[in-house]
Amino acid sequence: MMNQFSFDLTAGRLQRDFGIQRAVNNAEAKTPGWTDIAREYLIVFMRTHNQFSGEMFREWAVASGLPLPPHLRAFGGVMRKAAIDGMIRKIGNIQVTNPTAHCATAGLWEVV
Repeated sequence: MMNQFSFDLTAGRLQRDFGIQRAVNNAEAKTPGWTDIAREYLIVFMRTHNQFSGEMFREWAVASGLPLPPHLRAFGGVMRKAAIDGMIRKIGNIQVTNPTAHCATAGLWEVV
């Protein structure tokens, strides 16, 4: 039973990563360089926000002029890359405020 759960979790992570990468590719196709631009917005955002959710960053970035990608999962790619690069780390989860997210939770990030 434990092995089956681990397999399902791994399969879920692969599906998540595939969806994020697909969204990033679509964002790049619509706005070449979008990922690098979004990363620069994240760097500016982190100067005034020590803890935040991806949703908080996304709302700020779009309001500040970052082009909205075709799918919001593209922001997940920016967050994951920042975590891999050691810029941020996940410290928990937070309730999202977007009503179309159906009361989902999302990662709470902290600047490293």
